[in-house]
Amino acid sequence: MRVALSAARLDPGALMERFCAGRVDMGAAVSFVGLARAEGGAALALELEAYPGFTEQAITAFVSETITRFGLDDVLVVHRTGRIAPGEAVVFVAAGAAHRRAAFEACDCLMDYLKSRAPFWKKEHGPTGARWVEPTHQDRRDAERWDRDVAVHAPSDGLRLTHIDDQGRARMVDVSDKSATVREAIAGGFVRMSPQTLALAVSGSGRKGDVRTVAELAGVMAAKKTSDLIPLCHPLALSQVEVSVEPADGGLCITARAKTSGPTGVEMEALTAASIACLTVYDMLKAAEKGMVIEAVRLLRKTGGKSGDWRALANDPSAADRPGD
Repeated sequence: MRVALSAARLDPGALMERFCAGRVDMGAAVSFVGLARAEGGAALALELEAYPGFTEQAITAFVSETITRFGLDDVLVVHRTGRIAPGEAVVFVAAGAAHRRAAFEACDCLMDYLKSRAPFWKKEHGPTGARWVEPTHQDRRDAERWDRDVAVHAPSDGLRLTHIDDQGRARMVDVSDKSATVREAIAGGFVRMSPQTLALAVSGSGRKGDVRTVAELAGVMAAKKTSDLIPLCHPLALSQVEVSVEPADGGLCITARAKTSGPTGVEMEALTAASIACLTVYDMLKAAEKGMVIEAVRLLRKTGGKSGDWRALANDPSAADRPGD
């Protein structure tokens, strides 16, 4: 499996040749090439922006799920970034499997994801200027059909929602018999903004003051209020909450860490801290830019408890160890 972003022009023929080279285990290899088009001759160029590191990780996670789902032997995804002229390849996707049907369906699923859900930001340049472009309603519907298919065919053996009782009613899980252990969770989020707004946030000269410090404090306060906000969360005695708001390419990157010693985990506390820190950044800067985008709020890592350790991706820079343990 390989996922890559490239600012250079793609050569689909060479990519497919490399994908198939020496693969005697694959019975079928299917590829798809997406091209930049000028609808009605209006678009002069397409421009794609990505959040370095995170975009590749998000695509890699989806590709891994797709490989498992369709029983694939291999996948290659190469996606352009930067300015792309009409007629040039925007994305190359190849899927290899024992049988052609799995490879065809996997390519279709991957393309629907890349077009509507992958973390890219698309701008069209035309004769009258540039405009940001969102996925169409049809693009979203195409992606949703795979969600429905997963819901219908997902195996149920051994899976149980612990917050639902045998009669289907919501309940708070009884954790009185669980051992108290040290538990930690790290969550992240990103607030995408213009370079001008980012400079304002970093300088601390916004109308409301020091954006980063206020957002970090808001995240800490939110973690302590998690059980008041999420109905079935247990109130926890938190031993540590740490929130950082750091400048990155395209915006501010939020990382929240929560730690406790108890019978249940702190994933929701970390996620709540990251979410509220992101919202606070928006509130502090909305006078300068109302089009900021809050994205990629997710759990990055958790340790402790019966289920053991888990992390989103081993090479996620946001999940690196931080001082203060």
